[in-house]
Amino acid sequence: GQNIRSQLEALATIKVTSELKVESVDADTPVTCKVTVRSTGDSSTKNGEVRQFGLHAHDDVVLKDTDVSLSCKVDGFHDDIDKANDIKWFKSDGSEEDSSKYTWTPGTSNGANKSGTTTLTVTKVQSDAVYTCKVHIDSNWQQKTVSVNAIELTPVGDVVQAEVKTIARIIVTGLKQTYTPVISWKKEGGSTNVKRREP
Repeated sequence: GQNIRSQLEALATIKVTSELKVESVDADTPVTCKVTVRSTGDSSTKNGEVRQFGLHAHDDVVLKDTDVSLSCKVDGFHDDIDKANDIKWFKSDGSEEDSSKYTWTPGTSNGANKSGTTTLTVTKVQSDAVYTCKVHIDSNWQQKTVSVNAIELTPVGDVVQAEVKTIARIIVTGLKQTYTPVISWKKEGGSTNVKRREP
């Protein structure tokens, strides 16, 4: 009994995880982790590196029934990125986009750090959607979401006023409040001033 229990306790092991949280990284930073066993004074060290990389993408506003190209720029990676194995795009419902719809264009290199851009083409956008770009960067998958806001423009018939002044109107529908459009008008021919009004 007691002998068996002592043997089992001697065989028991625990797993301890330690994490270093770095608030801001401006460049690749070498780090060293040292573990010391208090009872024996034995220690072990492991060298590593806090990597700086980035995924950059911007949301877009498009007219319904038109095509849009969504780009995700990647920078700060070391290993080469292969489109077939290291890049994936996903639709709002979580299904994967066909690889024929996106491209990978390598960018510039700064020492060991490299950059590049993957671009997804969405044809005939019908409604608002969210796409996710996933890139395999140096043994880890990283992701960035991109929102597409589909809008419609509806011209309103000209309104003729006194002295033959004409007002043309257009209605923008489907625009999310996070976007502030700038609407400008141009009169073809002549030098008459055209007033511009923003929402």
